[in-house]
Amino acid sequence: MNSRFTRKRIAAFIGLVVSLSTAYAQPTPSAASPAATPASAPSAQSLLFVSPIFGNNMVLQRGEADTLWGWSEPGDRIQVEFASARASGVAGPDRRWQVAIQPPSAGGPYTVKIAGRQIVELHNVMAGDVCLPVYNASNWAIMTQQSKRRTQ
Repeated sequence: MNSRFTRKRIAAFIGLVVSLSTAYAQPTPSAASPAATPASAPSAQSLLFVSPIFGNNMVLQRGEADTLWGWSEPGDRIQVEFASARASGVAGPDRRWQVAIQPPSAGGPYTVKIAGRQIVELHNVMAGDVCLPVYNASNWAIMTQQSKRRTQ
């Protein structure tokens, strides 16, 4: 394996990570546009009730409150159930809602029920440790150097 092949693989991987992170980036409730007013905002029917970042077969961090968010009509009360825990919130004038809920002990699978104008159930949800790998240029440089030594 030569260094050119390794660089191509690294560049392809970086491209994949960037494209996936861009494709799945979702606005958070705090990312409200100050220019948006309820009159100019889209209707709740055209908005997603729960952010698409949340779904079936996901893992939520154990041991600390997890925040779920989405969009609904202003003033709508949203209730979230996660195992035996319950929490609620209210959609603001910008139509965004967010609810922080304590997760159950590590394990699962659990069902998360989110109820407001709609009812959404997320199935096979696990509570555990969520670890996101973080790579930077120095890590890639070390990996490239190690692969160069192996090929010599």
